[in-house]
Amino acid sequence: MARTYSIRTVLMLLMIGEIIVAIGITGWLWYDNGKVSVRRLTIDRCKEISSRVESQIENLLRTARNSAAAQVDFINTDLVDTSTLEDQKRLFAYQMSFLARNEYLTSIGVGFQNGQFLGVQREPDQSLQELYSDAGEDILYERNLNEKKASTSQFTLNSRPWFKDAFQNRRPGWTKMYSFAGTPIQLGVSAYDIISSQDTNI
Repeated sequence: MARTYSIRTVLMLLMIGEIIVAIGITGWLWYDNGKVSVRRLTIDRCKEISSRVESQIENLLRTARNSAAAQVDFINTDLVDTSTLEDQKRLFAYQMSFLARNEYLTSIGVGFQNGQFLGVQREPDQSLQELYSDAGEDILYERNLNEKKASTSQFTLNSRPWFKDAFQNRRPGWTKMYSFAGTPIQLGVSAYDIISSQDTNI
């Protein structure tokens, strides 16, 4: 005995089938378009982040170069005699103001062929610390601001990467990565410049 279906039932089944197919196609298109949109959005965001990071790095490198050049200009004014305590304080104040304005720089300093070194270093807690080494001494003195007591560590100026590179190349440049002097140990690269005088190169 043959089974028969009413037209109403057949139409209902066809309509349900069409609805299911339409929902499936819509879902697939939504999913596919969503993947494309997410992929495009991800690529755009990656490019934007890369551009920002690159801009920050370029700005940091430019600032480091400017810090080296600024110290050259400051010393070349001939208004600073680093052999006097008063002028050493003026140089420290200048270096501190430069680091205070440029939060991404770790340290700034100047070294002389006689072994004298004067600098300022930023600590991990963002405080600033004076660094100095007297001519003829292989000792680095580290003193926090507003403190009279200084800690000491072994330090030989002419073995520092930036000093050796500057002395050898006789022109501005960059060091490779190395361990900074002082405590705690910090890794980084340094921009250096040359301070020239009539009778010697520093």
